[in-house]
Amino acid sequence: MKSLSRLLAAVLVALLAACGGGGSSSSPAASNPVPNTPDPDLPETPQAGEGDIRVLSNRADLISGGDALVEITADDSALLSGAKVMLGDREVTEHLTATSEGTLKGLLEGMALGANTVTVVLADASVLERQIINHPSGGPVFSGPQLQPWQCTNEQAVDAQCNQPPEYTFQYVPANKLENLLTNFDPENPGLPQAFQPYDPANPPADDSIARITTDEGMEMPFIVRMEEGVMNRDRYLIMTLYQPDQPWTALDPQPQWNGKLLIHHGGNVGVSYGMGEVPRGDIAGTAPAGAELLLGDSITTALARGFMTLSTAQANLGHNANLATAAESLMMGKERIIEQYGEIRYTIGTGCSGGSITQHHVANAYPGIYQGLIVQCSYPDVWTTATQFADYNLLSNYFGNQLPTDPQGFQEVVTSLLTSGVIPAAQWSAFYGHLPLNPVVSDLAFFPSAYPDQEDCPGLQEGVAVYDAESQPDGLRCG
Repeated sequence: MKSLSRLLAAVLVALLAACGGGGSSSSPAASNPVPNTPDPDLPETPQAGEGDIRVLSNRADLISGGDALVEITADDSALLSGAKVMLGDREVTEHLTATSEGTLKGLLEGMALGANTVTVVLADASVLERQIINHPSGGPVFSGPQLQPWQCTNEQAVDAQCNQPPEYTFQYVPANKLENLLTNFDPENPGLPQAFQPYDPANPPADDSIARITTDEGMEMPFIVRMEEGVMNRDRYLIMTLYQPDQPWTALDPQPQWNGKLLIHHGGNVGVSYGMGEVPRGDIAGTAPAGAELLLGDSITTALARGFMTLSTAQANLGHNANLATAAESLMMGKERIIEQYGEIRYTIGTGCSGGSITQHHVANAYPGIYQGLIVQCSYPDVWTTATQFADYNLLSNYFGNQLPTDPQGFQEVVTSLLTSGVIPAAQWSAFYGHLPLNPVVSDLAFFPSAYPDQEDCPGLQEGVAVYDAESQPDGLRCG
């Protein structure tokens, strides 16, 4: 059947050629077609080379933002001398550097959306080839259609995906603040101690006024931190690391104080927004009252002082984004950004409490490779067992009349009100709820008011967007 199909196709082509192929015979292009001209730098019949094009940034089909860090290897490293590297039809050889390991490594930029082919012609004219799939920096990569509507709240946004150029600022720890670093928090900036002060590279403080630390690899240096803040996947991210402002840093040549390790911080609680959020800056942000970071210590500062880099993304904050697929996606994109701009990562550790523990458990299970270790605080065994328990709390509270105040003025007042207003005595609550009365109080305060939102309680929605109402807007948005 295949032979017959080919024969018929050949006859059809011959007939079309005899009668002009259905085109205009007066057209020069039709009567004098330009033959395909082979690329003189490529062999007519390419021979597969012995080697590999490795994509270091991420999996080759999950690249985003138009660039990728690649490494080219050959079984005979001498064949890399004089090799030609093409990205599509554009030569990019100059963007690769010979390494001491006998490879070529570099950042390839300017990729088109979709499939891009990297071709390497080795010195013996054999060819290596790799396809890289590039996705938008605003996403999605693997999470599917994005939540709509979505509100960009960054003034620097250049498009509807909230993209903006990254911003870099510096902080330092004064020499006289280092000793009490873990007990001096700024209530306006949870997770970042007051000891940190703005550092201006153009007008730096005196060297002896800056605290000095020793990393876990024994390097002593001033406690100066660079903060990179930007937007990817439509939401904010923050990268922090020890930094020497007067020295260069590239992915091929990182500054030596970075130990190659990454610590990811997650926010607590659970919630959904129809717009951008803030990155978590402390282990238990959103889970406990302000200042409770003191109970666990400031692991951000500790990690930075030891030479770790830190990453946090708004979408990996369960209190802002209870979508574990986009949480994982944002972390993957953040790690890709670090590899391409700062260098390869030795390993990644997650840390977080409550919602931060849920995110770690689920992402580690469903998206292996994002973490190599977890520091799980105030952990939940799983989400659904806890959700069932919280639902039971609410049903029992409704049945027994232990209703939450409509406008609680403070945690102590709420607890007092509930303990004194129930139909059953407070002493008997534990028998009904299965736990101390504090559990149903806290869970109802944290979760069930969010299940009945109005326009003011639905974070991120623009004015005029219809919110769900059983009678008037059954098709409206449910943000709880």
